[in-house]
Amino acid sequence: MIGEILSVNPKPRTSERIIDYFSHDFSETLAPAESFEIEFELRAKDVGYWSGDIDACTPSMNFVTYYTKIEVLDPTPVEASE
Repeated sequence: MIGEILSVNPKPRTSERIIDYFSHDFSETLAPAESFEIEFELRAKDVGYWSGDIDACTPSMNFVTYYTKIEVLDPTPVEASE
C-alpha cells in the first residue's frame, strides 16, 4: 500500500476495503445542481508519482470517474544551526 487514509469528512455511513480499493457510502440525497463535498486526509508512505481513479456512483450504478495524480517529494533536509 502506498499510503493510508487518516480521515474522511463527513464520516461515511459505511466503509469497506477490497484488496487495495476503498469504498465509502455517504447515502447523501442531492437535488439537481446541488453538490456534496468530501475531504480525505491522506498520508504518503513513499516518494514518487501516484495516480488513480475516484468514482462517484449512484444507487442505480451511474457514475463519473475523476482521475487523480499527486507527487510526493523527499522531505527538505534541515540545515544544522551554526
